[in-house]
Amino acid sequence: MSDAQSSAESARREAPRPPAYDELVVQCTTAFVNLAALRVAAGEHRDLGEARKAIDLARALLEHCPEQAVRPLRDALSSVQLSYARAVTEGGAQHEKGPEAGREQAPGEATGGDQ
Repeated sequence: MSDAQSSAESARREAPRPPAYDELVVQCTTAFVNLAALRVAAGEHRDLGEARKAIDLARALLEHCPEQAVRPLRDALSSVQLSYARAVTEGGAQHEKGPEAGREQAPGEATGGDQ
């Protein structure tokens, strides 16, 4: 075996394994749930428009998650959705930064134009 062949074979063995589909979907869903929680929390990073988008994306991805991951992700997402609803109800909509500012519709609710 030549040096070039052994180098190529060595590189193949050392290359990182790409994540499996299920693993990647769970990671992305978790990331959006975490982002939503951070954006709902009071403070300088609060952005209810961004929180709403992250919640909607997490909800959409949830149906693609493996069965064993759904319950804990759904529980975490439900908690974030409750925090979001509380923030909007308490007048947090005034503090939104994004193009969704002023919208007080709960994440996941259909708008007239969406159906």
